[in-house]
Amino acid sequence: MKRVFIYLIISIYASTAFEQSSGIKITNNTFDSSGQKTGFWVQVADNYKTETYYLHGIKNGIEKFYYRNGCLGGFFVYQDGHKTGTGYYFDDKGYLSFTVQYAGFVNYKKKNLQKGYFTVYYPDGSVQVRGNGLFAEGDEELGEEIRIGKWEQF
Repeated sequence: MKRVFIYLIISIYASTAFEQSSGIKITNNTFDSSGQKTGFWVQVADNYKTETYYLHGIKNGIEKFYYRNGCLGGFFVYQDGHKTGTGYYFDDKGYLSFTVQYAGFVNYKKKNLQKGYFTVYYPDGSVQVRGNGLFAEGDEELGEEIRIGKWEQF
């Protein structure tokens, strides 16, 4: 019983120290027997909160992030650690900013870049521009993509 109590105290102290040093607060997160992230994880940083599903330490399933004000910032689906399907990105007022239809990876100038079809929206929801692009995985910010071919303006 004494060992369990000591282990509990050490675990709480280590968790608190991590939260203070990294700026990220971790809640209700679990590890599998190999020490890998598993199941539903919530991580809170200064300006956003992320909810992610993991399987054997790899993102698998839905991931959502929220701005500090509680508005949904985006949601995506991961398969084997890579975004797949369509990702939706919102501004901090909750308006849809753009979507990306993920389409695999290509080697471009000695870099492995993700392909996607971008659709950018006006605040009223109408389409502003759309076209194909390449980007570093996890770096879908508009203006950071390498545009491919002609993009349609509306």
